Amino acid sequence: TPPNGLYPFLFLIILLCSLPSTAANLSYGFIENRGQISDQYYHQNPAVKFLYSGKNLKVHLRKQGFSYELFRIIQSDEIEQILKNSAPDFRRLRELYLQAKIETYRIDVELPGSNPNPEIIAEEPFSDYLNYYTPTTMPNGALRIRHFRKITYRNIYPQVDLVFEINNDSREVKYNFIVKPGGHIEDIHLLYEGSEEINLSEDKITIKTSISPLVEMIPFSYQKKGEYKIPISVSYEKISGNEFGFTSEKYDKAMTLVIDPVPAISWGTYYGGSSNEHGMGTAIDVNGNVLA
Repeated sequence: TPPNGLYPFLFLIILLCSLPSTAANLSYGFIENRGQISDQYYHQNPAVKFLYSGKNLKVHLRKQGFSYELFRIIQSDEIEQILKNSAPDFRRLRELYLQAKIETYRIDVELPGSNPNPEIIAEEPFSDYLNYYTPTTMPNGALRIRHFRKITYRNIYPQVDLVFEINNDSREVKYNFIVKPGGHIEDIHLLYEGSEEINLSEDKITIKTSISPLVEMIPFSYQKKGEYKIPISVSYEKISGNEFGFTSEKYDKAMTLVIDPVPAISWGTYYGGSSNEHGMGTAIDVNGNVLA
């Protein structure tokens, strides 16, 4: 199955065009898959256990790895002109959106040497439920589906947990490797598949795609002693080709180590949300910051 390409953007557009703008821009947690998640051919995709969908980035959680899916709506010149109008023709806009396509690019992150059957635990459920009526769930739909703030892969490597979380404020995704006493940081391997080009520089992994670079960095790693977090220096290490691991010169192996990578779409190539944004102008302040 080719991971990247252009696919019709029908069902999501139908939903978004039927909702108020505030509802259309809502983001959710990790949504459990009960048959509503499909591939590009509208077949059920049971390989995806949970799905996070944020601003131009989806994260598919699979049994032995995860995937990043970058996406953007391809808008026609006519759509742009309508949106610039002070009194837009919403009927025509809906027609054009129903014909629109979405460009996607998927990066698969495999975990070589990992546990083939980790215990996957969904924690901290949100209070609401989601209902889906999609080609894979007709005619009855998939109803009362939960979404969660936290997903844990217990012992993805010996004495190492992999934890995905939603940031409470930004609602963006991050993940941690929790190396418990008896676990080894050297066991953790990340194999990136599907990238046009991948580089490790200044302790950042930059993954080139046709939509935008995806950057992974480690802003903070630590060990806890009581209520205190002791900062620990952890760096990426290239193993071979597109495979990377972690290295740390010194940490107390009798204590739990938390490694905290964060994925981010490079703003220098693309910025915006998951709906329509229109810049009226840009400028640079005295500190070199770009203002839009």
